[in-house]
Amino acid sequence: MRSYGRPAVLTAGLCLLLGLTACSGTPRDTARPASLAAAVNPATSASARPEPKVTPDEAKSALRSYLALDSAFRAAGDQRLATEITRDGQRQLTAAAYRSNDLAPPRRTWGDATVIVPRMERFPVWFTAIVERRDADGDTTTNIMTFARQNEQSRWQLGFASLLYPGTDLPKVELDADGYATALGVEDESVLIKPRLMAPLHATAAEQGPGGFSSGHIAAGPHTTDYFAAIIKERADAKGRGLSYDSIFSATEFPVYALRTEDGGAMVQYGLTRTSTWDAQTYSSEVAPKPIPESMLWATEPAAELDEPSERDAPTYRDTLRAVETHQYVSAVPPQGSKALATVLAYDGGLVRATKN
Repeated sequence: MRSYGRPAVLTAGLCLLLGLTACSGTPRDTARPASLAAAVNPATSASARPEPKVTPDEAKSALRSYLALDSAFRAAGDQRLATEITRDGQRQLTAAAYRSNDLAPPRRTWGDATVIVPRMERFPVWFTAIVERRDADGDTTTNIMTFARQNEQSRWQLGFASLLYPGTDLPKVELDADGYATALGVEDESVLIKPRLMAPLHATAAEQGPGGFSSGHIAAGPHTTDYFAAIIKERADAKGRGLSYDSIFSATEFPVYALRTEDGGAMVQYGLTRTSTWDAQTYSSEVAPKPIPESMLWATEPAAELDEPSERDAPTYRDTLRAVETHQYVSAVPPQGSKALATVLAYDGGLVRATKN
């Protein structure tokens, strides 16, 4: 089981990183100063630029192709092909959608779409689409989807998708005269929180709650500080069942996507991994098997060291149950110097695997 000293270590690391942000020299990926922007002749600048590697028309075509293929694969229950048109965290969530529904994943239809294409002159390239999604139960949601292409020979794949909170507006993305957005680097210092640091700060908010280090950086909400309260409650409930419980959040190794917004801030897309563990607390050699929650049965595999066939196949665990979730978030990050907090705007995610022993 994890040590409860981890939040202090994580906080210290984040303090160091944020401190370095404030002390560093001129950033490489900041927005152009207003005086410089005004001094550049737009016509001359545009003619001197190489052609973008992805255009809005190409992005719209890639989006249409993906939506058509996704619908066909869902209808056929073809998990293998469905995962081939995805990547990164979205591949994990797509596989989970098939496996958890006996290869009959939820069907959906699609409505209005808008593509946001950063001006990129070399591979890898990506773009974001804002798409209206209608589920089988009639619910309509706004899907933020980001597609990536590694090189000239590779295909477009969906790498990220998240659902906008109901009643929430996305920040307006800044576009140039040709309709292209600006992609920010993960170390960009023109925004209050570097895009690379959004995930670890978000993890801190989930683990430490409203009194933690990140409270001065990220707004409270259902997928930040509310996680902390839920962990405390589950820990108490588990203790009553003779179990210890812990849940940790960590940044993934998947790409972070950031777009400049009109207010000088950024719309940042990133992922987290959540790992929850239930451990048996016993002082007896006799360990009673404990039921695995029905919602987790599809994802649960026996640990390698669990050799007893009856235990491997049973819907129970003896010592430890560990569940891993993939989360995908969209947050609005204010510009550097702002007094506002970063705010989570969208979330999607769920269980992707579990182990027992």
